[in-house]
Amino acid sequence: MTGLRKRLAGCLAVLAVAVAMAGPTKAGHFTHDEVIGFSTDARHFAFKTFGLARGSGLPFANVFVIDLATDSWVAGTPIRVDRPEADMAEVEAAPFAALAGVRAEAMEGAAPVLSALDIRRPATVLFARGIGEVHGAPARAEIGRPHPDDPTLPPWGRFTLDLDPVQVPVGAEFCLDASGVVGYRLTHTAEDGTRTILHEDARIPASRGCPVAYRLDAVLSAGYPMPGATGVALIAVRGQGIEGLDRHVIALPVPF
Repeated sequence: MTGLRKRLAGCLAVLAVAVAMAGPTKAGHFTHDEVIGFSTDARHFAFKTFGLARGSGLPFANVFVIDLATDSWVAGTPIRVDRPEADMAEVEAAPFAALAGVRAEAMEGAAPVLSALDIRRPATVLFARGIGEVHGAPARAEIGRPHPDDPTLPPWGRFTLDLDPVQVPVGAEFCLDASGVVGYRLTHTAEDGTRTILHEDARIPASRGCPVAYRLDAVLSAGYPMPGATGVALIAVRGQGIEGLDRHVIALPVPF
């Protein structure tokens, strides 16, 4: 499926051409992400992104709800909330209060969908990397299925995820340096050595802007990662912006 991945950063990414033409008030930003959780049947996954845009300092928040079985947005999502430039003075006076306001508004807007899908099951973190980890660390995650009674014992299974850059055509109309723009490939290797490509860009969608680096930030499951279940990989995307590299987030279903 490619529909979700073509649109996944659409509400987050500021296209490089728009950034270049709009001036400092439209500069890129660092996106924070926060997991909301899974549905009780583990079919749906929700997470939130938010931050203060660089340059303008205006707050934004988005709630994404994904159908893991179809790798697509749930109808009526994402929920997007931000503040216009007319609110600049108010935001500058209390930026984090403004950010808290848009985050609450986004969650309020998403509440009917979250309730209808019964999204209240906590996510279990199987793997995570913080932003303090040196960039360029091995783009491989070896993930074990821990012993359910004693995680200090040998795992009950394991798999590997490899995240690699790929050279593909760029969808954005303008990039500051198109030569450095790359797509990505995520490969799943089962314990028996079977390799499956979960995603490989054939072309970078315009909604992703001008990405130059990717990093596997987290792998999540709905409770214990049962064989045959589906979890989520959160992939950080670093893209060209007016003020350094922007950060956005891609979510991708991952089989266990």
